[in-house]
Amino acid sequence: MTSNIVIITEIRQMNSREDICFLINSLFEAGSYGASRYERLTNDSRRRLRQLLEMHCRSIEEAEDLSTRKSEYFSQIYQPRCPRLFKFDADYMLDPAFLKCFKIQKQDDGQIRKVIVNTVMVQAHVEDMGNSLFSLPLISSEFCKDLIDEIKHLQKDNDASKYITGKLNSMNPLTNISIKDIGLSDVIDKFIELFIKPISNLLFSGVFTQLENQHSFVVQYQIGKTVDLALHTDNSDITINICLGEEFEGGEIYFGSLRGENKTANIDNEIKKEYKHKLGRGLIHLGAHLHGARKITSGHRYGLIIWAYSKAVRSSYCPCCRHYNRIRTNTEDIAQCICQPSFQLTTNNKK
Repeated sequence: MTSNIVIITEIRQMNSREDICFLINSLFEAGSYGASRYERLTNDSRRRLRQLLEMHCRSIEEAEDLSTRKSEYFSQIYQPRCPRLFKFDADYMLDPAFLKCFKIQKQDDGQIRKVIVNTVMVQAHVEDMGNSLFSLPLISSEFCKDLIDEIKHLQKDNDASKYITGKLNSMNPLTNISIKDIGLSDVIDKFIELFIKPISNLLFSGVFTQLENQHSFVVQYQIGKTVDLALHTDNSDITINICLGEEFEGGEIYFGSLRGENKTANIDNEIKKEYKHKLGRGLIHLGAHLHGARKITSGHRYGLIIWAYSKAVRSSYCPCCRHYNRIRTNTEDIAQCICQPSFQLTTNNKK
């Protein structure tokens, strides 16, 4: 029964065809006790599993169809209020202090050719808060204002608003807006490739040599709607959390331990760091870092959240239970993961 509950939980967390293939492969791989997880299920559990997979496949197909229609609408019909947002321009988008952390080489046409991290300036502008948590200036105030204005424009547009509603993940409220849906993914992709990837590789000591994919969204907290967010971890390898504004009180971000590091059931004991938002300033942290948001007491808070993914890092996760703290190992004389012999439980939190 416990095994079935775990599998059902994994199915509900799947967001793509790739996720489904990942789960199916893990179900039929022989475990450390010689039998796959599927073989250990009862017949009733197997039938229920097949039904859930079929239902989830249909829902993913429907989501993919809606995504196509969204893309067509925003690329061909929608008239943006701030067109400048939709073309990457580092001087417009990024905070001048953040740009000082890099040596930027440009082509004759003004496009960025190469970016090199300036370690001296990183030390001057990046605050190391401990436990792989960093605070730094990221986004210009002009870009923050324009993005909020664009979100307001979207929400007032009857045609556009029907495409930007929908729950993005298990934690986020319905008022959050996907960056991909509104056509800003290319801007975020370039931001990550040119700037976030090299600085993250430095901050996390060479772990993140590549960040191939991202999922980004604008979050909103407002009195009478969503005011806070419970302690949780992200489905990301690195998270970038940026304050866009507007005027608000409260809403501090608090951090606990890394997932799997502290087994205490007392949430109060988990709180180790607290951070007060500043316009344009962001936090970079591991997705496995427990965190939450305090209640706002007044105003309206907007934030840009970027979840970045590394294939190399993810390949070291246990394929059956990657949301737990497990790493791949070739050592045979230690406690093995029940799902696959080449993975073990770990308490050292290596990513």
